[in-house]
Amino acid sequence: MIQVYWIRHAESFANTRPDIISGRSNETPLTTLGELQAMKLKRRLDLEALHFDEIYVSPAVRTQETARRVLSESDFSRIKYDEQLQELDQGSLTGLRKIEVYTPEWYARVNGDYWHEKAIDGESQAEVAARGVSWLKEIVKCSIGSKKIGVFGHGGMIKYTLVELLDMRRDLAWRIPIDNTSITCLEYHEDVWLPLCVNDSAHLRLAF
Repeated sequence: MIQVYWIRHAESFANTRPDIISGRSNETPLTTLGELQAMKLKRRLDLEALHFDEIYVSPAVRTQETARRVLSESDFSRIKYDEQLQELDQGSLTGLRKIEVYTPEWYARVNGDYWHEKAIDGESQAEVAARGVSWLKEIVKCSIGSKKIGVFGHGGMIKYTLVELLDMRRDLAWRIPIDNTSITCLEYHEDVWLPLCVNDSAHLRLAF
């Protein structure tokens, strides 16, 4: 039995600009609130004595900073950085204002098919989902026995992979909330993926 704990990074400065298409924005660091969120997640994992047998992290600054605030020093050397865990690539749209890109003409052209829509030099939700599912299959293929795997990644990547993995409605993928530092736990058993929890951010209500 394999359990994958997919954790979204803590709040980054890009998250404070919802009016901007951020895409990967790999250089954006955590905000002060993000650092606090990571501390609360660490406290939760410590209280639950949750130990990861393997740890994978997206190379983005915000995921690296989150992982380093959450994990113990002894875990740092076990981190495996993986390009396949990166967020959806918005290509040349990155940094543009959403109001300038998502115009009435854009919505008419897309006609509700957000799953396959993408920037000319970017990725679609469908492509990110395929990348995520392929990565999970490879993890399962290389795993022996029971394992708990920690993955520090991104909101879009998590929700699109989840939709593809569980064969959910692709046109509603954007509605799935994946909050900063939330945990989405997937269990693989006898060729079946089971969602044990989605967007669990109960630790954010912890007081210090």
